[in-house]
Amino acid sequence: TGSDAELKEAESEYRIYVAKVPQASSDDYLIDHSSIIYVMGTDGRYLAEMPAGLPPKAMAATIEPYL
Repeated sequence: TGSDAELKEAESEYRIYVAKVPQASSDDYLIDHSSIIYVMGTDGRYLAEMPAGLPPKAMAATIEPYL
């Protein structure tokens, strides 16, 4: 988490979809957002991404080149 400005910067940098979803029965809301797993290097550099729900073997194949 962070300030609104920091969150907006992260959303832009990582191309994250975010939307506030009002709830009909109250003043409450939900936050809809992207579900992506980012593979980052030890230097913080982007290496790859994996969609949520990717099978474990496919995840391992994505990560293995960076080990």
